[in-house]
Amino acid sequence: MKAVLEQITQDFRHSFHCAKHEGLQFNSPWHYHPQWELTYITKGTGILYIGNTIRNFCEGELVLVGQNLPHCWRNETIKGETVESVFIQWDENLLGENWLEHPEFHAIAYLLNQSHKGVLFSTKAAANVIDKIKSLNQLQPFERLWHFVDLLHTLSAYDTETISHEADFAINHQVSKRIDKLIDFVENNYQNQISAADLASITYLTPSSFSKFFRKTFQKTFTAYLNELRISKACILLRNSDKQVEDIAFLCGYNNMAFFHRRFKKMMGTTPALYRKSLGLIAN
Repeated sequence: MKAVLEQITQDFRHSFHCAKHEGLQFNSPWHYHPQWELTYITKGTGILYIGNTIRNFCEGELVLVGQNLPHCWRNETIKGETVESVFIQWDENLLGENWLEHPEFHAIAYLLNQSHKGVLFSTKAAANVIDKIKSLNQLQPFERLWHFVDLLHTLSAYDTETISHEADFAINHQVSKRIDKLIDFVENNYQNQISAADLASITYLTPSSFSKFFRKTFQKTFTAYLNELRISKACILLRNSDKQVEDIAFLCGYNNMAFFHRRFKKMMGTTPALYRKSLGLIAN
């Protein structure tokens, strides 16, 4: 999953790209592009990798990805179920050169500036604008552009949550290649013990060099990164299954329940049982 430069589809009739994805999986690799991207998850759950952060996602979420911010969605494959999303991509010349410098667009400019670390909108905000997003492709070109700018203005008034909390993500071929191997390896082995030797081997570094590389790249330790993935996987199981909390902890790589509870509460701000209860599900 090397972070690749994605070429966004260009349409001479429109100033921005708006499309729907539907299939068995979200299949884009870990990638980036100079365009901003607004994505609404219509159906599906899974893991979002964005910048230096891992988090679980579910349907109904609306995320704004900044320019050149590496990201990818990986859904949890459930037999017979498809995934769906609606997304919009646009570049900095949407309304011409330097349009964001005009005073009328200061609120939009501020929102787009925040997106360089990824922005998550509230469930309420997403619900209020999804009909506007879905209707864009039904409009004539002028109305389509006008309604999209109005959508950005509407979104700029909502409170948002920053997703990736650390420094800007540096991109180069060597880093991308190592992260490619790392993400795939961890996705396939997060349930097991992962040794320093394992990590060094897949990145062709010594254990000491890997530790320095990882901290410099992600601004966190590998242990913190692994716990983010494991807790995100636990959230998905709590949401989508009726498994006991103890079984979920084990399936996500935790053999010590006390440690699992501490890590879960630190990341999610609540216990696994209360998290499940907050979703309207039965707590174990």
